[in-house]
Amino acid sequence: MAVFPGISPPAAPRAVGEVDLPPSDAALARLAAEVPVIDPARLLPLVEGPRVVWRSPEPERDGRVWSILGWGEAARIEASGPGLFGDLRAAAARLFASLCDRLPGASRKAGGSSFAPALSPRLFGGISFPSRRNVDRGAGPPWAAFAGASFSMPKWLYAVSGGRALLQIIERGDRLALAAREFDAMIATVEALAARPQVGAREKPRVAPESEASDALASTNPGVWRSMVLDALARIQAGELEKVVPVSTRRMTLAEPPALDAVVERLSLAYADCHVFAVERGSAVFVGAAPERLVTLRGLSVEADALAGSIRRAPGGDEEAKQKLLSSDKDRREHELVVAAIEAALRPRCRTLHVPRAPVVRSLRNVHHLHTPIEGDLAGAGHVLDLVEILHPTPAVCGSPREAAIAWISDHEPASRGWFAGALGWFDDVGDGSFSVAIRSALLAGREAWLFAGAGIVEGSDPAAELAETRIKQAPMLAALGVSAS
Repeated sequence: MAVFPGISPPAAPRAVGEVDLPPSDAALARLAAEVPVIDPARLLPLVEGPRVVWRSPEPERDGRVWSILGWGEAARIEASGPGLFGDLRAAAARLFASLCDRLPGASRKAGGSSFAPALSPRLFGGISFPSRRNVDRGAGPPWAAFAGASFSMPKWLYAVSGGRALLQIIERGDRLALAAREFDAMIATVEALAARPQVGAREKPRVAPESEASDALASTNPGVWRSMVLDALARIQAGELEKVVPVSTRRMTLAEPPALDAVVERLSLAYADCHVFAVERGSAVFVGAAPERLVTLRGLSVEADALAGSIRRAPGGDEEAKQKLLSSDKDRREHELVVAAIEAALRPRCRTLHVPRAPVVRSLRNVHHLHTPIEGDLAGAGHVLDLVEILHPTPAVCGSPREAAIAWISDHEPASRGWFAGALGWFDDVGDGSFSVAIRSALLAGREAWLFAGAGIVEGSDPAAELAETRIKQAPMLAALGVSAS
């Protein structure tokens, strides 16, 4: 991999709630410029450090839809355990307060155009699924580098919206002269890439036979899956649970490490209406195309998605499949649990909240989902992390009642979910932000790939049918890796 001069390697993990900032006598400064527009994925092979990709189909407060690549770190905050959200809020407040004092937003010129940065200071990252395996014992391999919650402010940021692009670097004031030289060199790199035509996705990586590893991280055994589902159904019959969402894991060994830029490019082309993301920690990267928004906050405006109940798309019979899904009692019951939970969490905080009476069908490339978009206005100023705390995890990826479902998942799933089905996204200095439910995703580490998918178990669920559903849900990431979905 080509390394751009001056880019730092991934940083060591931080202590719980700690903010990694330069010494108080070394202020942070920002250089920013408008630069030529290229696909941010084209920079991925050229940069190092903890990399982050965030491609959202929804506009921000400025009305723009941004595609963002960040790399390196100006700061990172991490937290874990029961006080996770409070630790995050406190650490982020200290960080943003310091930036307000230290961040002059120095303007530069590139290509004859001056530009005032449009993106607010922000942190990108995620929060794990709250099973006891994550909270009590740590996620363990392959999630060892991913804290319970981890957010970074990239040192470098390249962001594209329509026909405009922003390049930004945040650096210590005493390194600003060196940063300015690095910044000019990166502008030249972007200009050179813009002058060359973009080629298609890279050659798809070959795939080796699945690993025969016998540990708990190996692919979910159909017999183990059946036992889990039957136990869940017994708990539902006994009234202990209404719904629970076990996860099927598939571990694969590829012939060579997949190219992250190719994976991101394929996901972006196939799932343009989803949140395409990648978050790198250490030698591993969590990547996916999430169809389900957990929550978005813009000022007082709040939006959330209930996405539960699904059916495979049927070539030649797609309308029939949609109607079958809409008329499915099992899928409607599963969906209503999610709608009710989101409404119960948001309504006490909202001045207005609109919850449609019936779901619509949201169609993705290979599957239809029941979808209820929920939107409203907060009764007063709020922070997106407060909303994530009360919503995550929803019954769509956990179950109901929440605590009973989390306990069942902790006791029955053979391995940690890590950040799968977690909350992944960003927040800024005023509390705006957007988080997706981190599904349709994979963890990549060298030649190893772990794919995950869940299935909602309610009364009437069939173990074999639910396992087949998880295979359908893993298909997007298999395709992005260039692997047959067989």
